[in-house]
Amino acid sequence: MVYCGKPSKGCAGCRKRRIRCDQATPSCGQCTKANKECPSYRNLIDLSFRNESSSVIKKAHAERRQRSIPLSGRKANRASSTSPKVYQWDVTAVASPSPTPKRFTFVEHFSDLSHEAQAQRSPKEALSIFSMDPSMEDWGMSYFASMFMKAPGGPVEGSFVIGSLDEILVTGMTATGLAAFANKTKSSELMRHARSKYALALQTINKALGSQVDAVKDSTLQAVLLIAIWKITAGSQQQLLEEWRHHMHGTAALLKLRGRAQLGSPTSFKLFMHASTQVIVSCYHRNLPVPQEILELRQEAFTMIGNDPFCRYLQAIDDFINFRSLIRSGYLSDPETIITSALLIDRELSQIFSSVPADWIYETTIISIDQDIVFERSYDIYYDYCVAQIWNIMRTARIILNETICLQLTHLDASWPGFESQFQASADICSRMCGAILRSVPQHLGFVSRVPFQDTSLPSSKTLLSGTPLTMNKSHRVIISSWFLLWPLYTAAAASSASREIQNYAASILDYIGDVTGVQQSAVLASLIRRRAEESLGCPDPSMPGGQGNLEYAGPLRLEDESQSETEFSLKCMLEAGMELHVSLVP
Repeated sequence: MVYCGKPSKGCAGCRKRRIRCDQATPSCGQCTKANKECPSYRNLIDLSFRNESSSVIKKAHAERRQRSIPLSGRKANRASSTSPKVYQWDVTAVASPSPTPKRFTFVEHFSDLSHEAQAQRSPKEALSIFSMDPSMEDWGMSYFASMFMKAPGGPVEGSFVIGSLDEILVTGMTATGLAAFANKTKSSELMRHARSKYALALQTINKALGSQVDAVKDSTLQAVLLIAIWKITAGSQQQLLEEWRHHMHGTAALLKLRGRAQLGSPTSFKLFMHASTQVIVSCYHRNLPVPQEILELRQEAFTMIGNDPFCRYLQAIDDFINFRSLIRSGYLSDPETIITSALLIDRELSQIFSSVPADWIYETTIISIDQDIVFERSYDIYYDYCVAQIWNIMRTARIILNETICLQLTHLDASWPGFESQFQASADICSRMCGAILRSVPQHLGFVSRVPFQDTSLPSSKTLLSGTPLTMNKSHRVIISSWFLLWPLYTAAAASSASREIQNYAASILDYIGDVTGVQQSAVLASLIRRRAEESLGCPDPSMPGGQGNLEYAGPLRLEDESQSETEFSLKCMLEAGMELHVSLVP
């Protein structure tokens, strides 16, 4: 590509008149003052590319004509010409765990090298003359795009979709992509650049927040949410939770500033739902009330969605978060009251998912051979991983609700009406929810390539599972959906009904995700599962009402955990790998 200078961000009218454009929407101030229709703004991404075919053809023809000149004539011409300019610089190999400098040389004019000199060079030397490693920005943006972005389409959208990008977003994406790639490659050099980009992103965000116009833009809120992902990716375990708390406090203030206007467009609406849920989880974690302005905006958003399954689902999850908050703060402590409240939310979730849109229905497939990725030879096929995320958050909530019911039953007398039947019913629900979460693993890891109930006789309908045996190969490209497996998979392994096989499978998948994506929390969760599995050996049978031992095993599901840090860590995982999904999945 040829660099032609930084393109102007102004509208066509301001560029033609050579005046400064304030880039206001929907019409810039200069056009408004002149009572002219603003021609809008160009897509700067499109301006990054230009057709150089004619120039390349012209150069090729010139080289061909040069070769037709006798050798003696070419030498005479070169003797009188200026010597070629040679540029040299050091480039660090960013993909290496221990970066080593590489020396690259670029000769300005290819025609200045004699045909004999070209022939004498080895292929490796010839290649090094014209090849350059991608820049740090290229690494960051490319890795972010491959891990976090998906093309529009499907019944629900993912966390980020492909579209035009502001500078504030590009900086945040580069920083986040570099941090994730640094974790994967274990490159300290990459992480250093990631932190540098992170500091630049903070400066850009602070500058935007200082402007009344830029502060309420969607790109500013998107950048704030991107920085939250950076903290999850690159932050230390000790500082991560506290930094996230402060981050959510600022997000709440930004949502208040944006007001009701942010519910006016699909993008702004989805951003509000995403950010407001993170704020609610943050308030739950800190035992603080949710700001009234955000609750009112959220209720108005529910009204705009309408009384459909998705809206009911969002409200039920909010009720679940509030229920856990009341228990955590001590406002809800009576066992019978807790059981009654948990049953109401559990039944509401069950009813919602008993009648779902056609695009939410999944297909269960049985295979004939054992696969590393597939648990007990069965897996589910969803329309896409976003739909699978919705189901898994419901399952995670129902596991926690029913584990809570079982735990509270142990505080009651065995003569309590329906004691044994309710205990068994809750244990069965946990077992079913755990199995469904495990069957969603191939979809989340990107091993499923067709939609549900597609005619399997068509070549395009084959899944990757129908080919050679699948192993946890690090060369397989794992996408963002694997992040959303962390909390559901950990919850399934921590449930009192989880067998040793389930625990081993969940730990191996979490290790695999950590190795492939560089998400450090995944490996930490895997080690927690293995440690608790070892501690639970010799516990009574959890399937019986008297088997309380393994209920203690369900560490983050307990109402009073001896290890506060693990409870907090589990909550953080719920935020990053699950609770945020129902916020960004607006139909």
